[in-house]
Parts: sequence; C-alpha cells; structure tokens
Amino acid sequence: MSEISVFFKKLFVSDKSADSETTSLLSSLSAKNVEEIDDKDCILRVSYGTDVGFVRSNNEDSFYADGKCIHKFGESERDSYTDSTDGTHVFGLFDGMGGEDYGEAAAEITARTLSDFREKFTNADTDTFGTLMNLVCCIASSNVCDMIQERRAFAGGSTFTAVCLRDGSAYAYWIGDSRIYLFNRADGSLKQLTSDHTVAMAKLAMGEEPSPRDHHSLTHFIGMTKFGVNIAASACEPVKFGAGCALLLCSDGLTDMLTDDEIAEILTDSADSPTSPAENLIDGALACGGVDNVTCIVIEKEAKPAETPKNQGSETT
Repeated sequence: MSEISVFFKKLFVSDKSADSETTSLLSSLSAKNVEEIDDKDCILRVSYGTDVGFVRSNNEDSFYADGKCIHKFGESERDSYTDSTDGTHVFGLFDGMGGEDYGEAAAEITARTLSDFREKFTNADTDTFGTLMNLVCCIASSNVCDMIQERRAFAGGSTFTAVCLRDGSAYAYWIGDSRIYLFNRADGSLKQLTSDHTVAMAKLAMGEEPSPRDHHSLTHFIGMTKFGVNIAASACEPVKFGAGCALLLCSDGLTDMLTDDEIAEILTDSADSPTSPAENLIDGALACGGVDNVTCIVIEKEAKPAETPKNQGSETT
C-alpha cells in the first residue's frame, strides 16, 4: 500500500476518533461566562463578507446566510443584518478549488444545495440535522462531479462548513479545512470547533512531520466522489450558544493570514467598532497580504436592547 493510501485509510478509520477529541475539548469548555438569558430575550447580529484578495484573479469562495443571502457568483461583497432567535437558523461557507471557474462553480453548487434544504432543516428534529447535512453533502458532491465531467475539467471541489442554530444550541458540521470557531466575548476566548481534513493533520496523527504543502492538501472534500461515497460531514456535540457568544465560519484565506489570537482580538475590538466583525476580519486579512480569497460569517448573540419607556407626559404645576 502506498504512503498516501495509508494516510487516507488512517484518516477515514480515525475520523470519528478526531471528532471524539473535538467533542471532549468542547465538553471541557466552561460555560460560566455565557450569560444566562432566555433565548426569546436575545437577538442575532449576523455579518458576512468575501473578498478576492490581492493575488487571485477570481473568487472561489461562496457562502449561504440563512435564506437572507447566497453569495453572488465570484463577486466581493459585505453586509450585515439583525434577526430574532426564533426557529432554526442555518449558515454555510464553502471554499472552492480547481482553478479558473471550476472552484467558483463547485462552491456555488454546494451553497445552493444547502439553500435547497432550508425548509427541511426548519421542520426537522435536531437529532436528524446530521443526516440532513450528510444528504446535502452527497447531493452537492455528485453535482460537482457532474459539473467537472461536463466541463472536461481535471479536478474541482469545495470545502463545506455549516452551522444550525436552535433553542440556544449550535450544531457544527464540516468537510475540508474551512473552520468554525466559538468566541466568548466575556473572557475573549476563541475555540476552534472543527479539525482540518488535510494530509498535514493525518501525518501529525501518525506522529510524522508534515511538509508545508500538506497543510493545504485536502483528504476530504465536496466533489471527491460521486453519489456521496465516503462523503460524510464531521460533527461535534451541540455547543451552548448563549448571549455574549459568537460563531465564526471562515475560509483559510482568513486563518492563513491571521492567528487565532489576532482573530480573537479583532472580534473583541469589534464591539466598539462602527464596522461589522466580518468586515474587520476581512480587512485584517487583507492588511496582512490577502494572498487568497477571504470569506467569513460572524453570528453574534446578545441580549435585546432595553426598551425606552414611553413618554407618559410631564406633570404641570
């Protein structure tokens, strides 16, 4: 068996073990700094954006923001909105690969596939979220394979990161090396919820030293196989998502430019910034070189602003 075959075999055999380690990490996180405020008394502040950067000629990233926005093919854009916490909210981020327009198309196909499942997630029980996510991944992977074949491309694909929010909990799913982080504004802590599906991580798990190239060589991605063979999203246990917390979904265009400490600092400082957290993160990555497309979604949860008492009129004397 070849060396790379061993890596792939070990990866798929030990993938649940990696997820177990992630789950153990999350279980150890302290919730003492998460504000105990009822979900109905909170709001979501969502900001998102994507930028082509300074080196690439096209934008191969895409995203889906809870039915409010699907990234416009290949463009740079930034926006934000406020929403209630009621019901189910679904977000996804996808980093395409394959060069020319194949990466853009693969990421867009994946984003639209997730969008097509919006109503299904709304009506589903939380214990079926994982099954639905795997179905999304299978369909997207098959459609990407069809696109590659139709265009006679050599290769193409996309990463996959998605979060479902319901009743104060966050459910995270991923394939590839795009990441999901949980930020706690109270203590400024930033925890990575995902584990990269790369050759580098597979080598490290085997006690071997990865090469620089291994960090961007994916072992698992959308478009890897048709009909969803070996395509299943990794997941961690549901995470408490209370007031004062934020979720960050991002492509490696962000994490290659900024360290986790720098990301946490930007998220902390964004509380007093006139621009949104997503904008500030993108600008931070661009300031550090912007060598790749950079995309992120930031979902903040906070207590509803106190209502101003109605003017009852002034007494006359």
